[in-house]
Amino acid sequence: MGKKDGLDNVSAVVSRGWCTGCGTCVAFCPENALQIEYTTDGRYVPKIAESKCTNCGYCVDLCPAANENYKQLNQFVFDKIPANKFLGNYISCYTGHAKNTTIRWKASSGGIITSLLLFLLKEKQIDGALLTRTSEEYPLKAEPFVARTEDDIIAAMGSKYIPIPLNLLLGQILAEEGRFAVVGLPCHLEGIRRAEMKNKRLRDKIHYHFGLICSRTMSIQGTKFVLRKIGISPDEVAELQYRGEGWPGGMRVLLTNGEQKYLPMLGTWWSEIFGGYFFSNYYCTLCTDLFAEMSDISCADAYLPKFKSDTTGTSIIITRTPKAEELIEAAVSSNEIEISPVSSKDVIRSQYVMAFLKKRNIIARTRYLKMIGKPVPRNIDENLDTFLSPTFRDYLIAPVPCFNIFISKNKYLRRILKYVPFVILRFNRLIFKLLLSCKKNKTIKNP
Repeated sequence: MGKKDGLDNVSAVVSRGWCTGCGTCVAFCPENALQIEYTTDGRYVPKIAESKCTNCGYCVDLCPAANENYKQLNQFVFDKIPANKFLGNYISCYTGHAKNTTIRWKASSGGIITSLLLFLLKEKQIDGALLTRTSEEYPLKAEPFVARTEDDIIAAMGSKYIPIPLNLLLGQILAEEGRFAVVGLPCHLEGIRRAEMKNKRLRDKIHYHFGLICSRTMSIQGTKFVLRKIGISPDEVAELQYRGEGWPGGMRVLLTNGEQKYLPMLGTWWSEIFGGYFFSNYYCTLCTDLFAEMSDISCADAYLPKFKSDTTGTSIIITRTPKAEELIEAAVSSNEIEISPVSSKDVIRSQYVMAFLKKRNIIARTRYLKMIGKPVPRNIDENLDTFLSPTFRDYLIAPVPCFNIFISKNKYLRRILKYVPFVILRFNRLIFKLLLSCKKNKTIKNP
């Protein structure tokens, strides 16, 4: 595949701006020719030792960005192409939360995944879980680790809106005894599933795949930008928590002088910079997976009218495999979680802006990128019939995410961005959302 597309190895993926830094290629390079490198602009990219690389193409075959192959992965994981173009293959949809009030309060949105992991560990259905935690070395970074105790799982609770090379530790999971769960973003899970296609032992080791809904990731430069906008120097940060302590939560910062500062998630610099695609990964404009479709269970924030007054947190839960459905039922019976059925249309409605961007605007966006000479993964063209047809308004706003990423990556334009008033950023994003929401109810009703 790689030779046809000029992708002899992942260096071509990196040079095209596709790399998400998931770490899959580094974990499985047969020649140990790859290492992960942390860049000055806050990304993780694989670096090739040219003397070791044989251009076998194995790294490219595993890469989720170079293989945006919706049909192939669905056939491998579920043995069928999904009927629902928004949600992918699924069995049931629920809303729910942890019964443990402390976990529910401290988690990002209801604490479902934390509760399920603790339940699996207690019932000895898993021996550990591949998770992420804040780095002790540098509080603005996060790192993957294998959690083996309840304390480890609780320490990993909460969102981290920055790149994390989770799949670097897949080699560790292969080397150790036991059964494992993984919690990752769509790109992490797609990398894992592609590795499982080639490695049966990995397939046998990972018993549960938990997916986190993801619209995009933002580099640490974006976090630093937001911190400076609220008067915090990144060098003053001793601890940083992106979400938690109620819903929808916000950024809580502990400074080295002991002072604490809090920035709500919504209606602030954080929502306008992150929500506007500034400082995002370029490949995030090409990714078509919002609901972590390669998971056994996906979880998301329940942005629905009935939960508008909820200040403690409720999750959207999507079960995709029989064992996921059985796990939910067992956790409910054991009084670990509380759930209620919800319609698939309400699930889409809870995340409709990003769902439209991922599943409808993608065709307009890829045509725009081709028009300006930007490469797109070959498999996107092969899977266009799995997406929704774009509207005229989709074509109008297609360039916006790419343009905003360009602004934040260009050092001169980034300086100008520093002086753009908050109200202008907010207005622009509201207009973008309004145009993207064209035919909202009709699209959700008949995807």
